[in-house]
Amino acid sequence: MSHVYIDLPDAPSIDGLQFRQFAGDSDYPEMARVMNVISEHEGVTALWNAHTAALFDSWIHDFDPPRDRLMAEIGGQLIGVAKVQSERQLDGKRIYSLSCNVIPQWRGKGIEPAILRHNESRLRQIATRQPLDGERVFHSWGVAGNNTQLEAALREMQYQPIRYAYQMVRPNLENIPHAPLPSGVQVRPVREEDLRKIWDANREAFRDHWGFVEPPEGAFETWVKNTDWNRELTRVAWAGDEVVGMVLIFVPQSHNERASKKRAETESICVRRPWRKQGIARALIAQCLHAIRDAGFDEAALGVDTQNPNGALKLYEQMGYRPVQRYTRFEKKME
Repeated sequence: MSHVYIDLPDAPSIDGLQFRQFAGDSDYPEMARVMNVISEHEGVTALWNAHTAALFDSWIHDFDPPRDRLMAEIGGQLIGVAKVQSERQLDGKRIYSLSCNVIPQWRGKGIEPAILRHNESRLRQIATRQPLDGERVFHSWGVAGNNTQLEAALREMQYQPIRYAYQMVRPNLENIPHAPLPSGVQVRPVREEDLRKIWDANREAFRDHWGFVEPPEGAFETWVKNTDWNRELTRVAWAGDEVVGMVLIFVPQSHNERASKKRAETESICVRRPWRKQGIARALIAQCLHAIRDAGFDEAALGVDTQNPNGALKLYEQMGYRPVQRYTRFEKKME
């Protein structure tokens, strides 16, 4: 296949190092491999495959993969991937996000600063097409605590930490707390005809979370196609015909093919505002832990914003989850 190569003028002098545009679907398998190598180094869920990589891209509004992705190769072997995207938050703030994912053995050699500067340049191009209708900032995606090289590059470019998250793991499925649902709330099987209602409730519940952005048109259709989502193990709480809250179960096949312990992801944990502080999230997590244990899994994992105002971190610790990696998001004003 013919690739479109890009000259990064401040790239380090490394024999065989080249940067190129994303080439389409044929790049997803190798991109997934790189992301799984990085995930394993960070000690977190290696969830990537070609399908999930393409799925996540399809969520992004106004995304031009050949120009908004960057591929780094050495001797024709993919060693890094990067991405940019722009979003507008509910408060009008425009977020220009950039990532820089380099496999561990090539970190700290000057590749990260070159990619970050390229990303900023591309994001400035995107910004010129958009109205000056609010604050504009660059954001990094979460940087793992053991990725000191990327953190140093961001700090050198005047980025400052603004938010922290954990990936957490419950290393066994023993001693699951007893946590009943309140009266009038019950769990029902996930039915095809209820999917839109579940989606809408999920988006509503997350609207008051930090950094929420309205999903683009077509996101619902993409969401229902996620092959890692296990609807049988998922738990959705209802009060009459109203969705109250949920815990969705995702089975990371790529991770489980490599790991000694079979993992399930307990994610999209949310309760709609009128139903909070009644123990619903705790009860749904407990039900999910029982369900995945009975299905033959060994452990559970989730991600959490450590500054979540609803006490999510404390709840997850009470339910037996422990942090395995910290992620920091960095910000810089776009001048």
